[in-house]
Amino acid sequence: MKKSEYEQEIGEETSYEIVHFGGFQEKAIVNSKISSTILSISSGNFGDLVIKQYYYAGSNSKTGANIRDQFIEIHNNSDQTIYADGLYLVFLEGNTNNNVTNYTLSNGQYDWSKTAGGGSSANTDYVYANIFIKIPGNGDQYPILPGKSIVIAQTALNHKAPYNDINGTAISIQNPDETIDLSHADFEAYLGAYNISIGKKPFAWDIQNIMVPDMLISYWSIASNDLVLNVTSMLGLGILRATDAEVASWKKVVTPKSPVTGTLFLQIPKEYIIDGVDITDDEQKAPKDFPSDIDATRTFVVNEKGLAAGNFTGLSVIRKTKENINGRIVLQDTNNSANDFVTIKANPRGYAK
Repeated sequence: MKKSEYEQEIGEETSYEIVHFGGFQEKAIVNSKISSTILSISSGNFGDLVIKQYYYAGSNSKTGANIRDQFIEIHNNSDQTIYADGLYLVFLEGNTNNNVTNYTLSNGQYDWSKTAGGGSSANTDYVYANIFIKIPGNGDQYPILPGKSIVIAQTALNHKAPYNDINGTAISIQNPDETIDLSHADFEAYLGAYNISIGKKPFAWDIQNIMVPDMLISYWSIASNDLVLNVTSMLGLGILRATDAEVASWKKVVTPKSPVTGTLFLQIPKEYIIDGVDITDDEQKAPKDFPSDIDATRTFVVNEKGLAAGNFTGLSVIRKTKENINGRIVLQDTNNSANDFVTIKANPRGYAK
C-alpha cells in the first residue's frame, strides 16, 4: 500500500512510502469440499541494515572447501553511515521436521507455550536461538558506508589455497574455482579460544586470522564447536541490536520436545529483530522459524532448473538489487525472502544480476 493509502485505511502514520504486507499458511488442505481459507497478513519493520547474502551451502566437500568457506554479508541499505559495533547475529533452530505432535503447533513448529517459562505469548512475540554472536567495537569502530556491506566469515582464510589445520595436518584444495577467498572478511567466527575456555577441543579447521576481528560469543548452547551453517538444521538468520542488560534479562527455555534434559534456547523478543531470513528446501520438510511479519516466506539455494540445490554446491542466496542511486546500491526488502532473494555462486561483496 502507498503511504497515503495506508494512513487512511489503517489510521496510523508511517515513515515508509510503500508499506509491505506478508503472511503464510502452510499444509493447507485443498479439495472439492473446501472452497476458501483465511490467510492472516501483517506489516513488518524495515531496517536500514539488511541481510544481503547468506552462504550456508558450502562448497564441494572433496575438491572445494566443504563448510569452511561459509559466510554472511550484511548491507547498509540507507543513505547514512551505520556502525556495525554491537550488532548481533542470531541463528534460529526450531523443530527440524514438520510432524505434528502433542508438543507442536499445527505447522509442526514447537509450541513454545508448553515449555516451562515460555508464557502465553511464547509463539507470537518471541524467536528462539541457540547461537547468538556479536560484532565487537566501542560504538564507532566499524562503519558501514551507505550502499556498502560487511562480511562475517566462518573462517577468514583464502580457501582457494592449501593450509594446515590446528593439528598440523595439510589441507589441500583440488579445485580453487569451487571456493572463495575470505581472507579480507571484516569479521570471523573464530571459536578456538571460546572452546578452550569451556574445556572443549577446538574444531580442527577453525584457524584464526589475526588480522580479522573475532565475533564475540554471547550465547552458545549448540553441540557444534564451530559456526556450521548446515542446511539440514535449516538455521534461520537474523540481525538485531540490544543492550547487554536487555540480553541478560532474556529467558532461557528448553524445547517442549525435551522439557527436562533438552538444550536451553535463548528466548528473544521479536521486536528487537532488524531483519530475518528463513531458509528451507522446496519440500518444506521443516517449519518456519521466523513469524511472518519478519519473513513472510522462506528461501533456499536452487540449481539452474530451479530445484533445491542443497549442501556443498558453492551456491548462496543473495538479495536482489532494487536500484542504484548515484552509485549507492539499494537492495530489495519486502520482508518476503522468496520474493527478495535469488541464487548465485557465492560471491562476497558481489551482487545479484
